[in-house]
Parts: sequence; C-alpha cells; structure tokens
Amino acid sequence: MDFIPQHDRCPLCQADQLRTFQAYASDMSGAVRVNIVECRRCVFAWQYPLGRNEQQSVEFFETVYADEEQAPSEYFTSEYKRKIAQLEYEFVAGLPEKGKTLLDIGAGPGIFAEVAAEHGRTVTAVDPALDVERLQKKPSITAIKGTVDSIQPEQLFDVVTMWDVIEHTTDPVAQILKAKQRLREGGWLVLETGNYKSAFRVHKGPRHWMYQVEHRWYFSPESLKKLLQKTGFSECIFSDRMLRPGWTGSADYKGPSARRTVKSILKDPFHLPQHLSRYISLLNVKNWDRAGIEIFAIAARAPKVEA
Repeated sequence: MDFIPQHDRCPLCQADQLRTFQAYASDMSGAVRVNIVECRRCVFAWQYPLGRNEQQSVEFFETVYADEEQAPSEYFTSEYKRKIAQLEYEFVAGLPEKGKTLLDIGAGPGIFAEVAAEHGRTVTAVDPALDVERLQKKPSITAIKGTVDSIQPEQLFDVVTMWDVIEHTTDPVAQILKAKQRLREGGWLVLETGNYKSAFRVHKGPRHWMYQVEHRWYFSPESLKKLLQKTGFSECIFSDRMLRPGWTGSADYKGPSARRTVKSILKDPFHLPQHLSRYISLLNVKNWDRAGIEIFAIAARAPKVEA
C-alpha cells in the first residue's frame, strides 16, 4: 500500500474528494498553523506538506523528555504520564493472552515500560529519543535508543504497543508491518491515537489540540481498524473508555444541544453561519462510532499459522 501524504488523493481509500484547511498547532507557541488535507469520503486526514522532518522531530522530543519545563502540555510530565500508563496497562492486561514479553515502540521517556515491568512483564523499550541511562538499572527492561530495526531480527514478543505513536510516523503502514513482524503467532498489537471522528474535535474546529506540527496523520477507530485489517491483522478489540485520568464520558455521542446552540447565537449573533454550520456538523457526528472518545485504543491480533 502506497501510504504517503499527498494533496490530490486519500492514501486510505484513494478518493480524490478532498478539502484543505489550516489549523492551529497546539504544540507550538503563538499562532503557528499546520496544513491539513481531509478526505470527504472516509473522513481521514493528514498533514501536507509536513511541518517537520524525522530528524527535527527526534530533536524536539529529546528536548521535551530531558526537561519537562520545555513540554508543550501536561501530557509530557512524569506524574501524568504514569497515571496514563497505569490505565494503558489495564487495557493490555485485559486482553486474552498469557505471554509476558512486551515490546513498547515509541517508548518516549519509558514510563509505560516501567509500569509494565512492575506488573511482571519482560519489556523492551525502543525510541529514537529514549533516555537509556534512566532505565539501565531496571532489570526487567531492555532500553534501546533507536527504532524497531535496532532489535535483533529473531526476537519476538507476545504484545507490541505503540502509545500515541502512529500519528507521528512517516509511513504508518510500514510501521505497522514492522510491529507485526515482531509478534509471535496470535500476539497482540496495541495502538492508541487521537480520534479524528470525535465530537469534540468537530466542535473545536481548527483549534482542537489534536492539530500539531508533530502529528502527521489523523485516524479514527474506523480508519485505523481498516488499515490493520489491510495489513493482515484479524480480531480487533477497542477500549470502551478513553485511557486518561478523570475521564467519565461515554463512547457514544448523543448529538449537539439545541439549547446551547441558541445561547451561543444570542451571545455572538455576528457569527450565526458558523454556529449553524457547527450544529449541523455535530448532528452528522451522531452516526460516527465511538465519537464520544477523543483518544482511542485498539488491539489487533496477529493471525495464527494453521498447520
């Protein structure tokens, strides 16, 4: 599958029914914008042209992991990351698998790797910006500063995780296939990413936090499941909640509030067309699967080889 960002065709469904717009990059200070292309047919989106190349991204994350004060949001702080990691591990632990080996691709500062190791897993953590020294004294963790290609080719795992990674990759298909090659028969690939087909993303428009210089791809549960199936995965399991501390919402979206829309119009009547357009867009969102979840997690099973 030729999965590269283009301006004239959707890499997922190949449709040419596209729209382009600029959104505000939430990971940058000031009014920095990113160029977004969205497929009108399947509501998949991507950044084009790219705001940063791979090396610039590595340098950015090395700075953030080394100094939390440089982080653009609370998401990068150790305390919050550990809370997230606990929820992420609960999702992994609930999968129907018995193996103990786990590969965390795009491990970031290694906090999920630490949590998984604390629960008895033997973990390999790999990331181009990983602080290896911080994890060296953890006996159940092998820390590698690099990519999945840095791991011995014969080494296989029961579970491979990519938490908030797929949206950063240059080629999502290639990354998924590399992860698949590291799985034992019947092993699980677990991914998490922002939900482009979420009600709150539509409500916030071009100022939603999902739009970032570092985010190259914008998946929905539907589009990522389709990509996993195209790359040879079979059974898929979604988390029924958003794996973030304090989340108390619902996966289903019941639709926009007419009362709130009227209040917004009365408060700001000069932008009546925008209010009505947002209301109509949110009515359509009611039909989207898991539109109440802003960040979703999916586990996909590698097929077992039949004798």
